[in-house]
Amino acid sequence: MAASDLPPTRLADVEDTDALIRILCGAFRADPLSQWIEQDSSKIDEYHAKLFRGYVENALARGHVYITSDGAACSLNFPPDDQAGPHVAHNENMLTVGTIFETMNEKIMGRQPHFHIAFIGSDIRGKGHGKAILSCALKAADAAKIPCYLENSNEANIGFYKKFGFEVVDKHCFDDGERCATVWFMKRDPAR
Repeated sequence: MAASDLPPTRLADVEDTDALIRILCGAFRADPLSQWIEQDSSKIDEYHAKLFRGYVENALARGHVYITSDGAACSLNFPPDDQAGPHVAHNENMLTVGTIFETMNEKIMGRQPHFHIAFIGSDIRGKGHGKAILSCALKAADAAKIPCYLENSNEANIGFYKKFGFEVVDKHCFDDGERCATVWFMKRDPAR
């Protein structure tokens, strides 16, 4: 799909808060890691609403949130020196995930400045929304000549990220004896 065929995108603002939360809640409802964190399916929407409200408000304050003009896709990105998202202690599983994510970020990125692509969500698949949204974040990172880092909790998305130059650099399986959710930690060097 040519860049001119991609859905238009823009920086999101505080008026987009509810739309951003809606997009992310829908996109992550069937996410394996989300289902491992909140194993009661009747509570997953409540968990996501709290989680994403905190992340959206935090990311909007930093100016690196993008949304397609049709309100179907978005991304939350944290710039260098501002990697911490909100700490939502939903349950013990969430605390475990937070600890592992922080450890892996430090192991992989160390003190190297980088953009953290925290979440990408889309209501629509196969129409270029994900590509349009991810391209915005990558453009900012490339302009700053710094790498990007993300945690991918859906194996089906690895190929999508690889098309943009991301490589899997590590993975971790969250296993509580009953369920297992694998996360692939991915890094992309800036385009030259």
